Amino acid sequence: MKWMESLGHEAQRHSTIVDILCAGTCPVRVPVLQPLAKCSGGVLLLHDDFGEAFGVNLQRASTRAAGSHGLFEIRCSDNMLVTQVIGPGEEASPDSHETFKHDTSFCIQMHSVEEMQSFSVSMETKGDIKNDFVFFQFAVRYSNMYQAEVTRVITMRLQTVDGLSAYLASVQEDVASVIVGKRTVLRARTASDAIDMRISIDERVKDIALKFGSQAPKSKLYRFPKELASLPECLFHLKRGPLLGSIIGHEDERSVLRNLFLNASFDLSLRMLAPRCIMHREGGTFEELPAYDLAMQSSAAVVLDHGTDIFIWLVCYL
Repeated sequence: MKWMESLGHEAQRHSTIVDILCAGTCPVRVPVLQPLAKCSGGVLLLHDDFGEAFGVNLQRASTRAAGSHGLFEIRCSDNMLVTQVIGPGEEASPDSHETFKHDTSFCIQMHSVEEMQSFSVSMETKGDIKNDFVFFQFAVRYSNMYQAEVTRVITMRLQTVDGLSAYLASVQEDVASVIVGKRTVLRARTASDAIDMRISIDERVKDIALKFGSQAPKSKLYRFPKELASLPECLFHLKRGPLLGSIIGHEDERSVLRNLFLNASFDLSLRMLAPRCIMHREGGTFEELPAYDLAMQSSAAVVLDHGTDIFIWLVCYL
């Protein structure tokens, strides 16, 4: 695997992206092949056969436009510390980023630059924040498909709060779900790790309820904070779905989906985490349903969008 990593890095240095498309029902040793695709900025995909889906993905792989030699720099106020970045890249060497020579930044060497990618950034405070605002700056530099250098800079500020209710109200539930999901899936490298992560999800939900919830009257149970009401449901889907659960049969398939999830854009990550369920009613209208109501819908066509796959039920038949 180390040799595959070095081969992928060498391809990336020469602006070459390696996509690996596999077809068939036999295991292909994904853990061995994955580093080659990942380190070059490509993807590894599995297909049941050399059919239509394989042909479509082959065509997309040969025509997609991807940037190369990308650098992603993160700067923030002095009292903030970047602790983890998850996404299609790795920490860059100090001499590779010289946009501003006299400041400190957290810099990521991007394997490739594409629209359907994203980074998940975790931060901590070094101490109490005395100011009313905290500032962040994100800079991306890369070469596009025409070898022209592109620079994009986003600077933003977030207001600080001094109360728990204001803090909880500021949390975006979907974003929090994706960040928790990516941090959890990152640690699920094997089937046994995935089992441990399912247990850890239960513990995290309990911790959040104890820390931010309220105790029910005459009970030892805690109510989950209403500001984070959808978070447990998303984590429930993560626990039982294809990323950590056993809904997909082979570990090769789960490994491929986990790697796609860790690098995917926010919208795709959210769909992979919490599928969108849509029911087709008579007359051509569609109605969105909670994804756990499928068992009750035995007489209507139901579509489940899971990000990388779409499942269709037609009167109890998949």
